[in-house]
Amino acid sequence: MIHQTEFTHSHGYHGGNRSLLLQRARSLGWTGADAAFIDASVNLNPLGPPDFLKEVLFQSYERLVEYPDPSYGELSALVIQYHQCNSNMDVVFGNGADDLIFALPRMLKKITGGRALIRIPSYGSYQEALELAGFAVQTEQNWDRFFCKFDERLDDEPDTMWFGAPNNPDGELPQDYPDGVVAFARKKPKIYFVIDESFIDFTLETSLLNREMVPQNIIVLRSLTKLFAVPGLRIGYGILSKELGYQLRKELPNWPLNSLAEAFSRRVFSDASILDFIQRTKQYVATERSRIMGALSSWYDLCPSKGNFFLLRPRDGAEQAGAFLRDYCLRRGLALRDCSNFPGLGSSWSRLGLKNFSENDQMLKILLDFVGAHSSMYHATTHKDLE
Repeated sequence: MIHQTEFTHSHGYHGGNRSLLLQRARSLGWTGADAAFIDASVNLNPLGPPDFLKEVLFQSYERLVEYPDPSYGELSALVIQYHQCNSNMDVVFGNGADDLIFALPRMLKKITGGRALIRIPSYGSYQEALELAGFAVQTEQNWDRFFCKFDERLDDEPDTMWFGAPNNPDGELPQDYPDGVVAFARKKPKIYFVIDESFIDFTLETSLLNREMVPQNIIVLRSLTKLFAVPGLRIGYGILSKELGYQLRKELPNWPLNSLAEAFSRRVFSDASILDFIQRTKQYVATERSRIMGALSSWYDLCPSKGNFFLLRPRDGAEQAGAFLRDYCLRRGLALRDCSNFPGLGSSWSRLGLKNFSENDQMLKILLDFVGAHSSMYHATTHKDLE
């Protein structure tokens, strides 16, 4: 007999499962209130949702008894206008960016030879989705080699190249983004570039969509989940050529967005306050990231992130030290993201998502207390013994 727990989730582990993290923290001795628990394993906007979220919820009540527009025509026009895309670009919506991440390889496998290159460390769903679709996946960690990994022979090139901008989980961008990527894509018209910009509005950098005449072999993924702190609404979209958009829709179910998600999206792309909301987010993230990383830089290895999250590990880099750090934090009501399932990283690394000012101060105190109280303990004691 198969037990239910054996098939509850078939994909890789993701952060943000607050109930499981709380359960783990309780088992390790955390006794604080649930509301006081800080989940820094997620990388949502620390400013929270826009003010109009509740208004949209109330106004959408009557729409819930109707089917959404299957073409999402009005919403698509708003997205094109918002990003100032040229007329040959299309918008395809998904139930979160993950919906599109798994649909794209199925579509690309039908029109390519099935070779993929991913820049690592990376969001685990890229490799999982490509392999499920039958792609042979190669990986590369160095940005320069990522763009020059293959010879000039056409038969040595990948059919598709995937990366995040900024990349998750390290928050890095390729040099000279986006112009360098646009120029490279024009030189390699037979390669399809899938670029995940889900976190670009947390940075001070420019989106590729701000460039005129985006090459037809570039597919840009975006998400409203992270920026507007509404993970429960599941809103993702891809901007790509009309020809590719037609093919991609064949891999998706009808009505990928429910009526509430559609209504919220329409408000985002038409509300005059959104640009100010994004600018405040950019400034907050830049200031807080610099403050927190600066305070930790003498005690932890850090990655030079441009986003609302960053990687850190105890200075000696031992796998055991990383696991001990995460358990130490859980005992004090703080969850870090275990990076052991990110391709290209190990369990010594943890990802920290920025929170509000007060929570950031609490996180900083816990991380510095770890250094002061336990920096030498895990050298002589196994993690099992410490538990």
